[in-house]
This record gives sequence, C-alpha cells and structure tokens, in this order.
Amino acid sequence: MPVVVATMVPRPDQVDEVRAILLAAIPQVHQEAGCLLYVPHEAPGRFVFVEEGADDAALAASNGTVSC
Repeated sequence: MPVVVATMVPRPDQVDEVRAILLAAIPQVHQEAGCLLYVPHEAPGRFVFVEEGADDAALAASNGTVSC
C-alpha cells in the first residue's frame, strides 16, 4: 500500500485559514475510494500530510484534490 508524505508551508498570515480548510477537508478525503489514511499534522510554520492508498491507482486518483 503506497504512502505519501507531503509538506506545505503557508504564508504566515494564512496559517489559520489553511488549517481550517485542511481540517474541513478530512471527512471528504476519507470518503475517496481507496483512501486508507489521510492525516494532516501541524508543525511550527508548516503542515505535514500522511496519506495511504489501497493501491497506486487509488492514490493517483486523489491527485489534484485536497489530498496529496
């Protein structure tokens, strides 16, 4: 099962907005076919995402959406 780890560094004045968008998107991403795991983590000045798909096709299908 493929796993993607990605990092996003928002502008300092947009951290709160980005956090709100990411948290609101979690239920939608979890409903994507083949999504086994999608978790954004917040670290100082950045967000780190971990996404696991059932297979390469499921992970590729989420490309271009809120998930990685």
